[in-house]
Amino acid sequence: MDKINILILDGYIGLMDGLNNLLSKEEVRCYQAEELSEALKILKDNQIDIMLIDLGVATRTRMNSLISLGKNFPGVDFIAIDPKNEIETDNKNIPNRRRFDFLKAPFRWNDLQSSLEQTRSFKNFQKQLEKQDEDYHQVQKTLLTRGGLEVVGASKCIKSILRLIGMVARTEETSVLITGESGTGKELVARGIHIMSNRYQQQFHAVNCSAIPDTLFESEFFGYKKGAFTGALEKATGWFETAHKSTLFLDEITELPYNMQSKFLRVLDDKLIYEIGSHKEIRVDTRIISATNQDLHALLGEKSFREDLFYRLNTFRIHIPPLRERKDDIPVLLDHFVTEASARMKKSINPVETSIKSDLMEYSFPGNVRELKNMAERAVIMCQGRRIRFGHFGIEHPRSQDTENTIHGKTFDLEEIERQTIIEALEQAHNNKSKAATLLKVSRQSLDRKLVKFGIYL
Repeated sequence: MDKINILILDGYIGLMDGLNNLLSKEEVRCYQAEELSEALKILKDNQIDIMLIDLGVATRTRMNSLISLGKNFPGVDFIAIDPKNEIETDNKNIPNRRRFDFLKAPFRWNDLQSSLEQTRSFKNFQKQLEKQDEDYHQVQKTLLTRGGLEVVGASKCIKSILRLIGMVARTEETSVLITGESGTGKELVARGIHIMSNRYQQQFHAVNCSAIPDTLFESEFFGYKKGAFTGALEKATGWFETAHKSTLFLDEITELPYNMQSKFLRVLDDKLIYEIGSHKEIRVDTRIISATNQDLHALLGEKSFREDLFYRLNTFRIHIPPLRERKDDIPVLLDHFVTEASARMKKSINPVETSIKSDLMEYSFPGNVRELKNMAERAVIMCQGRRIRFGHFGIEHPRSQDTENTIHGKTFDLEEIERQTIIEALEQAHNNKSKAATLLKVSRQSLDRKLVKFGIYL
């Protein structure tokens, strides 16, 4: 465990002497200050992990100084000893910090040691998180620099997947199985692994197994020699050899015919193939990444997929949850797709309103990210002005399903009606708020308040 640096702002208790007896010098490095000005200089000149302060008789004064230090030195954790027992631990002025601990006086040395250990554990945990964030941003940067690939998302799930991409990319031969519903971005993850690996300078090859007729699987993947069968007028190179020194992505791997599965297993194990019509072995160095939207365990139970091939493909697994389970990604992806489509169609469109994003987060997105991308493109096409409306996305408004607000199939939502009326008035007034206020028969100030309320940006 790393050594921690402790700064002691001493009062009348004699903390320095006590700590020297309590803690091993191999575990901690102690600094001591008698005055706040001296403590401030030490904080500026050294990387302090914990500041231990005796609030002393001037409790309130020192507490105010402590709050100020917390704001100016966000990397420091604080343990305060309060001899007067008058500081509330839920003090609203305390900054949102990693740790801000209080010990009531008189305290036991064991209590102090326990608090220090908790802080030290938290410090190491925080370092791990910072390292993970650093890895996440590094993967994003490399994907963009090497391959122009941008993985968009704000959820913990996406950050975790990016870290997994960075980890497995370093192992050149490990087979990867990517699972998830259709439209979640399985090929995007596979391309990310390829770009992050040492194979990135070679072309990435993707094959949809469901698009290959059963009778052509062997010739498509293993190739054939000229004259190997009727119609083989020229030699053909199969996918395994084509992807030599590169990555072969097998989408919908569950569509692989059962009689071909043992041959695929041999390629994964021996790295050898035989062209149809030839007994000469060809050694291939091909990394296999496969994907499926099916439940492979169910297929194993039905004996329609070989167990030994499954475990060979499943050396390293990455699962992509559906979009409905990572709703934090919806607003970010929406902005990205709208911006992308607007630039492609040369349209100047305002940012999508917050209220619309909130409504979209209530939608289940059965088609996942692919559906959101198509909806965003449709909205840009449908938008004739600068402002996208919910109706442009081509789906039913989630609030229209609220039966309590529906009479004879018609939905009544006063706030939504008011919001749409304001939008229409602004469009008629060409975004002139004064003219729009006149059309709505409200004051300009009232209109401004409504714009803020409904998250309408001009």
